[in-house]
Amino acid sequence: MATKKKYHRVCSGCGEEFFCTEERKDCEGCSYARYSEYWRGVLHEPRKKETREALRKIVEGTIFFVMFLAFAGLYSGDIHAQETQTSRSGKASWYGVEACAFNHAKGCPTASGVSLYEAIKDIRYFAASWYYPFGAVLKVCRSDDNSQCTFPRVIDRGPKKSLGRIIDLSEESFRQLGDTKMGIINVNVEVAR
Repeated sequence: MATKKKYHRVCSGCGEEFFCTEERKDCEGCSYARYSEYWRGVLHEPRKKETREALRKIVEGTIFFVMFLAFAGLYSGDIHAQETQTSRSGKASWYGVEACAFNHAKGCPTASGVSLYEAIKDIRYFAASWYYPFGAVLKVCRSDDNSQCTFPRVIDRGPKKSLGRIIDLSEESFRQLGDTKMGIINVNVEVAR
């Protein structure tokens, strides 16, 4: 009895390796699928290998796009701080732990991620501004008396733009300019460093 020769093949349809006793290009699954589709009038051939390749390209493209956005965000600076000017004049108010009543997240995080509780305890001199990037140290002076100044660091965004104020200071920073009972004062703001 003669033994049939076994052929080691790679399926042209799905890319899987298989052994067969006859000369053919597809594994049994792909041959059956092609045969049944042919008789049903569907001329589509299964191409798992090309599907995997296309999926791999889509995933690589998505990863590249996300990385591009991440790096573009790092180099373009803060989105809200695009219109940075060296100095501004306007009204300043103060805020403290009371603001946490509107921020229900654990630890009352600021826009930069620093907890407001930690900022009050450790940093003490901080501010919220839409116009300056995070980490910028500002020189904030009273408009009527330039000798009264404070140097807060920007760690948050605010105040609400519809209020017409340019900066929210921490309670400690505001005390250097005036009594907190005043609530709002006119100030000149510029970047210190």
